[in-house]
Amino acid sequence: MNVPRRASDVITIAGAVVLALGLTTLMLAAVEAPPGDVFGNLLSGAFGTLVGEDGAISLLNPRTADTITFWVPLFLCSIGLLFTFTGGLWNIGVEGQMTMGAVAASFIALQVATIALPSDYVLVVPAEMERPVNQIDDLRRRPVGVMHPESLDGLILPQIQMLSFGGETDTAAAWLGSDDEENRVDALVATPGEAEQVIAAGAAAGRALVVSDVALQGHLPGWLLLALALAASMAGGALWALVCGVLKTRGSVHEIFGGVALNNLASIFAIYLISGPWQPPEGGSAQSTPLFPGYVLLPNLEAVSLDPLTLALALAAFVLAYLALRGTFWGLQLRAMGKNPRSAFLLGVPTEKRALGAFALCGALAGLAGSTRVLGVYDSLRPNIAGGIGFLALLVVLLARTRAVWVPFISFFFAAILSGSTRLKILMQLDASLAGVLQGFLVLAVIIALGVRGRLAGRRAAPVPGDEAPGARTDNG
Repeated sequence: MNVPRRASDVITIAGAVVLALGLTTLMLAAVEAPPGDVFGNLLSGAFGTLVGEDGAISLLNPRTADTITFWVPLFLCSIGLLFTFTGGLWNIGVEGQMTMGAVAASFIALQVATIALPSDYVLVVPAEMERPVNQIDDLRRRPVGVMHPESLDGLILPQIQMLSFGGETDTAAAWLGSDDEENRVDALVATPGEAEQVIAAGAAAGRALVVSDVALQGHLPGWLLLALALAASMAGGALWALVCGVLKTRGSVHEIFGGVALNNLASIFAIYLISGPWQPPEGGSAQSTPLFPGYVLLPNLEAVSLDPLTLALALAAFVLAYLALRGTFWGLQLRAMGKNPRSAFLLGVPTEKRALGAFALCGALAGLAGSTRVLGVYDSLRPNIAGGIGFLALLVVLLARTRAVWVPFISFFFAAILSGSTRLKILMQLDASLAGVLQGFLVLAVIIALGVRGRLAGRRAAPVPGDEAPGARTDNG
């Protein structure tokens, strides 16, 4: 009986997972680690407690949100690699493309988002503080009051502790510069009219208040800055991928060698920016840039730290990639190029354009993945911002064998393993590298399963002696 191809794939992948879990169980038994506890902690580390104290099922909890947050950039890189792998291109440089996407998004957050625009607000301070507070950075980590909290949405302010006074000018004046450490504020953000009322109320209460010379400045709308950052990340990743593509098509440099070199260059460039032009105000550091302004960061859900925007973008990208590769003439040309680029060229396929297009699409999605790391996870640019996600995406697509339908499931499986493995170190004193061992066993199991399936298919296709069709010509004529 002939098994349909898709059912055969399901059986192959399921068998490989069972084999990988079996090999991992044997390894755990060899080191005297209870396999049941290990797998249980992996699941709880990845998905938390799905049943709350009240008995209600909660699928979205902080641990599940963390797993999805890690899955989104892995998913985006895997989708991008579908284009290059379908075209027969080994885009090893996806890590560098992620890094350059993160750098481009960081440029918007650190340079464009801080462009000063005129503001209608002023800063009120006690008279004795007027000289010490001569720039906005002097207010870092200081308690600052605000008459209208919504005014903060359009102002460029450092990381300061904001206290709202809700328009009560007498209360604001009483606490401005007070000796009460619990409720004291060092400055007040207000409109010029409100500032006059606060200063008058302070004079009546015996407090000398003045309008500071520090100019409170505004910024571009947050939604526009976020859109620019995401677009810049896609452009940065695409351009870096095109460099590898041009080296391949015009310079005859194999994409593996070009990709590895560009990965290193991207990493070095990011470290240069972090320790040089984008170093924190307190001095040089190779750890991180200053934290990005809150108005340029990806929005999170209220209950958990999960960004719905990039999750929606990843799902939309997957649908479009699936349709493009399976249902368009462009996808057909890309598959033909992947099977035999020489034959595709002779049949009229513009192989150079298709190769560059595949690199650009892959780089754009990898760059978008990089933006999720700097705008949604760390809120800053850090060394090794890609964190090996690009290389893991290569493994995902290799296991999926460029079949798009398997990419979300395999990538989510890997994301769950890596997210859950951190719990093993805490609860069972097992090294978190156990996740890598399980991944290795899975790769080995898939290779074995595919080899066995290919061998069985070859045996079924081989003709049996004596079964020739009637009238068929034999070697004896």
